[in-house]
Parts: sequence; C-alpha cells; structure tokens
Amino acid sequence: GVAVDAEAQEEREEELAKMLKKDPLDVRPVDTGLQPHEELWVRTHGGRSAKDVRWIDDDTLLFSSWVPDGRGNYQPDLFTWAPESGKERRLTRQANLREAEPCGDFAIAVHRIHGGSGLVRVSLEDGSTTPLTDPAPGIVEGNPRMDSACQTVAWLRNDGEWRVIVASPDDLKGTEQELTLPPGGQPLSLDVRPDGKSVVVALGTEGWFDLWERPLPEGDWVRRTAGVGGVFDPDASTDGSVFYLAQTAQGFDLHHLPADAP
Repeated sequence: GVAVDAEAQEEREEELAKMLKKDPLDVRPVDTGLQPHEELWVRTHGGRSAKDVRWIDDDTLLFSSWVPDGRGNYQPDLFTWAPESGKERRLTRQANLREAEPCGDFAIAVHRIHGGSGLVRVSLEDGSTTPLTDPAPGIVEGNPRMDSACQTVAWLRNDGEWRVIVASPDDLKGTEQELTLPPGGQPLSLDVRPDGKSVVVALGTEGWFDLWERPLPEGDWVRRTAGVGGVFDPDASTDGSVFYLAQTAQGFDLHHLPADAP
C-alpha cells in the first residue's frame, strides 16, 4: 500500500526554490504531475506472489497465488492478508481459483478446469465453494465485480467474442442479462458502482480503449474518457469517482476521474 508523502513533496519544493534562487537563469524542471509516495505496507514472500488483489474490508486483503499441489503442478488458490499485522491465511487448497471479488462473507471467483471456466461462490470463512455457472470447453468467464450491497454482479464472458453479463449473485443463471455494447465495442475489464446503479467498462472502439458507463438495469452507454490511449482496470469509488490505469507515452499511470467530470 502507498500514500502521498506530503513531507517529501514539501522538501522537493523547498529544494527547487533554493535552486532557482541560487541561479535565477536556471529553469524549473518539467512538472510530471506525480507526487512522491511512501510505502505503508509491503508483503514479501520469496516464492509466492499475489495476484488479483482486492479489499475484503478495511483491514484485510484477498488475493490469489500460484502454489504447487502434491504432484508438483502449480495452480492458483485464495489467500487473505492483514497488512497491519502481516498475518496471512490460506483460504482454499487445490481449488484452482482466481480473480476473486469479495463482498460480505463470500466472494465470487473464477474456476478453470478442463479447458473451460465458470464462476463459483467462495465462503470467506472456510473456503468452501458453490458453482454458480456451468464450466464448458470454449467458454471463458472472468473479471467478476459486485456492488457494495452484494446485490449485483457483472463479469466478462467469451464464447467466441467478449460480452458483458450482469446478474444477481443469489440467482446467476435465472437473472443473467447481457448488455448490448456500442458498435464495435470490445470490453477489456469492468467494475460495478458501489450503489449498483451502473457498470463502468474499459471498452475498445475505433482503435481506442476508453471508459464507458451504462446505467442498470436499462439505459444508454456514455463515454467517460476520450483519446487517453488505453485504459484498464476501472475501480469505481463510493464518492462517484473512478480510478483506472492508463497507458500513456510515459508508461502506465494511475488516473482519477472525478465524479463531476463530463
């Protein structure tokens, strides 16, 4: 975890002021717009990296990590980690689970087996799983995301082309709704607003990946960014804003789209 280092920012401004005072003909460095950050927590593990990290609550993170089974084959299982205490707990064993989205006392994760994948419900208490969709060869499920009330789940499905699916976690098969995409739209990743009223999708159209938003259950798509170059992994905040990764000429940066942005 990281946070803006206000002290380091102040020190940098003081050094720049001294430099310009010493030589008035000198030029201030180009402002990158990035503030210095300090590390709050660092998880270190020599042989097991964390993937698909999500907050369960204010104190605990959920992630997947590839671990060997009894035959030496690697597959992903779910773990929890408390940054303040450093305590780590293995939640599942040989379950082949990834991309888990926690909400309340459960998570929805992707289970892949025999060339197919499906969504499962995972108990955050004991790691037990319940299938929510039927795995089938040639079908890829991914990127499940829920609202804060655990009433709406959205995810990506590929059975020949990528589609956006929305349903109720309590009855996935009976409530599935496919969202018609804008012409030529190719979804890459998504998130559900905490209030469950809309879904935010990184969507490719006309050679660009931008953020698009669509009200739920009905409504029209609205383009929220334009010409960024490439956007990935939107994360909708409770204040109405959206954090996302953007690919720019300088590389990958974390961007913030305010709630009142047009």
